[in-house]
Amino acid sequence: MQIATYLGLLSRSEETLGAAFDTVGQGHSRDAGIYFICRLLSGQCAEHVADLAPACDRYGPGGDVERLDVPGVPHVREGELGLLRDLQDLYTLASFVDSTWLVVSQTAQGLRDADLLALAQRCKAQTTGQTKWVQSQLKSIAPQALIIGSAPQAIG
Repeated sequence: MQIATYLGLLSRSEETLGAAFDTVGQGHSRDAGIYFICRLLSGQCAEHVADLAPACDRYGPGGDVERLDVPGVPHVREGELGLLRDLQDLYTLASFVDSTWLVVSQTAQGLRDADLLALAQRCKAQTTGQTKWVQSQLKSIAPQALIIGSAPQAIG
């Protein structure tokens, strides 16, 4: 059964997303809103990993999760433009985790595993919220970083 492989992928992806929220929050700590929300969202990811452990144990070891690994955010970039790019990286990763919860939710329905289904629905809802928060930050920061933050140039 391949669900074990996907549960392992999901657990690692949640760990990666949590670490990415930590990295971005710490790296852009001058912005208190970014810092504190990233800490909160990182905590949600850690809870997801802990809550997923019993399902991972129940379905056994998965296949080669390394091949399915997703890159995180190893370091932050400087300035407004850097924050914009870091948020795009977070968005990509959070979207991947969100879609993986969807896959696990659908599979849990097929397996008639009520516990896994309830977990997947709860965690997917939180991950969707994380994705929406990152998207709202992108909308807010993009004009600042790309218009206001750019060097003045003569338009001729």
